[in-house]
Amino acid sequence: MKEAIIVNLEGYMIDVGPVDDAVTGVFPIYEQPEPGTEAETENEEAELPEPEITGYTVAVPGPAGDV
Repeated sequence: MKEAIIVNLEGYMIDVGPVDDAVTGVFPIYEQPEPGTEAETENEEAELPEPEITGYTVAVPGPAGDV
């Protein structure tokens, strides 16, 4: 396991989380938006809101260096 940095949409680090060693790259973090009012949900039952990107998980290797 290695650490991946979790950043918000502005690029600021907000958390660190574990990922598998084989995972490398940048991956979006999606969040389901809150449903609207009851009147809206009754009229539009078939429509689900699109997930929104709230940040990214960044799992890229650092530069090689002396240990």
